Amino acid sequence: MRHRFLPPLGPALMLAALLLPGCIGLRTYGEDRVRDLSDVIDVRYGTGFGLGASVQLGPAFSTGLGCSPEWYTREWFGRKSVEVDDGLFAGGLLVSYDGDYVRRRGESAWVRRGDSTTGSFSVLIFTINTGRGGPFAGDAAWFEEPAGSPPLFTAMRMGGTVYLPGVNGGLYWNIGETLDFFCGLVTYDPMHDDGYPKFFTPGAPAPVLAPASIPDSASLSDSAPPSSP
Repeated sequence: MRHRFLPPLGPALMLAALLLPGCIGLRTYGEDRVRDLSDVIDVRYGTGFGLGASVQLGPAFSTGLGCSPEWYTREWFGRKSVEVDDGLFAGGLLVSYDGDYVRRRGESAWVRRGDSTTGSFSVLIFTINTGRGGPFAGDAAWFEEPAGSPPLFTAMRMGGTVYLPGVNGGLYWNIGETLDFFCGLVTYDPMHDDGYPKFFTPGAPAPVLAPASIPDSASLSDSAPPSSP
């Protein structure tokens, strides 16, 4: 009778155990690189009723022409998107503002302070709301909490938005996220966004599990059966 040769089971299991972490690491690396590539182009869309266009060249230069209320806006900054209600775009080339900047400023200090999230205010195409900037790179507060100020690294982008009656939309080439993609090829993550999914809801409350009740000694003694005489 002919016997088939069967490899020993022990060495096969050891080989699988050695290769499994590498396969998992390769899969994680691939997912992070695909997400980094998706961050290179930022998308903006929303609703409103107006007519105009705006242009941004990096975090320091922006201008626009036209006017439109922004009833709803969703804008991506690399890995994260920010949603704004009741914004306003108004541009006269030399002076323009956009987003929630005016609404957050109050009656008298809106030019002096500039600590809005994604809104912008520019004079002579220079963006002067310097207080809006977040940290240089992404951190837990930016990725895990709603709104917030975009990090300087992901604000390095160029593109524009067009405002039409009923809708508005824009595209931006994110230079900082492009650099993050190429650095990620050699496993360096300057934006600190590896591990974060592209579509998620920051600030979503985690489910809270009620702790199991532990009976105290008194209740145990009360519930214990009487001892036999």
